[in-house]
Amino acid sequence: MSSIRGQLIRGMAKGLVIILLVSEAILYMGVRTALTRQFDETLLAKARAFAALSNQTGEDVDGRLVAITSLPPPVRDAIRRAAGEASIPEVEEVVKERNLYYKVECIRDGVESEFLVAASGEYMGPIDEYGFAVHDAAMPEFQPSATPEYYQVWDEDGEAIAKSPSLESATLPWSRAQSSAPAYQSITLPDGRNGRMVTLPFRPRRADFGNTGGGEEFLLLAVARSRRELDTVLHILLCGLFATGILLSAGAALVVRATVKSGLVPLDALGQQATAIDAANLNIRFPTARLPEELIPISTRLNELLERLEAAFSRERRFTSDVAHELRTPIAELRALAEVELRSQTGNGAPYLHDALAIATQMERLVAALLTLARCESSQLTVIREPVDLVTALKEAWRPLAEKCEKRLLHVRFDLPPEAVVETDRALLLAILTNTLSNAVAYTPSGGNVTVEIMGADSAPILRISNTNAQLRKADLSHLAEPFWRKDTARSDTSHSGVGLAVVAALVDLLELDLALDLPSSDLFCLSISGFHTLPITQPE
Repeated sequence: MSSIRGQLIRGMAKGLVIILLVSEAILYMGVRTALTRQFDETLLAKARAFAALSNQTGEDVDGRLVAITSLPPPVRDAIRRAAGEASIPEVEEVVKERNLYYKVECIRDGVESEFLVAASGEYMGPIDEYGFAVHDAAMPEFQPSATPEYYQVWDEDGEAIAKSPSLESATLPWSRAQSSAPAYQSITLPDGRNGRMVTLPFRPRRADFGNTGGGEEFLLLAVARSRRELDTVLHILLCGLFATGILLSAGAALVVRATVKSGLVPLDALGQQATAIDAANLNIRFPTARLPEELIPISTRLNELLERLEAAFSRERRFTSDVAHELRTPIAELRALAEVELRSQTGNGAPYLHDALAIATQMERLVAALLTLARCESSQLTVIREPVDLVTALKEAWRPLAEKCEKRLLHVRFDLPPEAVVETDRALLLAILTNTLSNAVAYTPSGGNVTVEIMGADSAPILRISNTNAQLRKADLSHLAEPFWRKDTARSDTSHSGVGLAVVAALVDLLELDLALDLPSSDLFCLSISGFHTLPITQPE
């Protein structure tokens, strides 16, 4: 299961990223809509201006026919360039909106056509029945170029009646107008560029030069131009939003991580305080004064739980101590009576007195072990550190057990350095060694092996006691230091109480040493004690 911290960080980061993406999508769509609307409005304004110019013909003054040879040279040259090989039956001088123009009629291959030339000699384009010729020149963007714009005019039946020179042989897409409102669509322009087109229905005024009158039919004007600039702006906007999104996401992740870390500081502190609590310091309480509101109930309940645990442990320790003290005196009296009776009598009751003495001795050892456990748990034992030779202490603890080893035919091997001086409490160390060696001797089968060795005596000595194993399994190792635990659940062996290794574990912890229990193989049990504070070995002078 993932941590609360991870869930909060992932959840908040995911939420912020989703909000950011949705916000950027809405922003992009809004800006794209606004820019497209602005683009369309510009396109529509051009279309309306174009349509309006086609209508603003004004009144033309009837002109007179003139000979081509009498025209100014610039006008004559422009007419000849535009007519080419066509014949020119007549040239009419007309005035349109107070400007002088020359309307030229020419015949090419039997087809009549007209075009207009300004007094300055500028070619104004062919003349159609709606008067678009002037505006082809007035709006150069509709002329052929690298990036032209386009227009086309259709009548009500969809027949093209005029188009920009930039279209050449191409046409714009036509669709019947559904209403008088302008219609927009994205198209592919004749030169392959992406474009935007507006179609605008309008009613022109007829403007044959020399005649004016109102037209009755509706025409459909389409104006199209490239949307490259619009697409470029939208692309830049999209890239900017993408880069901004990445930066904001990274920043949001850092902010979320820092915020969650800061918010969970009280919870982390609570966890560290809980880690420091064990059976030896149940008097610790969690603070509630400066905790967040959500953690106060948890801290309060934990404090109540600690109070109950402290009371329960106190009762257990008091019970163990009281029982040990209560049993100590009658057991001592029983032992004393048995010893006195054995010295004074030699009758048939002697075997029973021997049994009573053995039982009293066993009970005395049990009481002593219980008292030691109780004092360790209640921190009543004082550690007095002094230089102690571990080798000498081992020999001293082994001495009472040597005779028992011989009787049980145990093979004992000592692998000890000449000296291994450590800084520890001598009495408590002797208690540890006595219990561990006694266990090794007591639980090794007859004829088995016991090995006592000290490794790394010069730097960090490790005491290792191993013996032949006949009963223990890997699953039993975690129970060996529990008080009164016995492999034999029937407890048929009354010579052992099951508290020896519990006392060893308590004393090792009190001396700040490390205890390790292991089964390297199914027939070998090993006990190792490490963590000794070493002292330099004194060299003889």
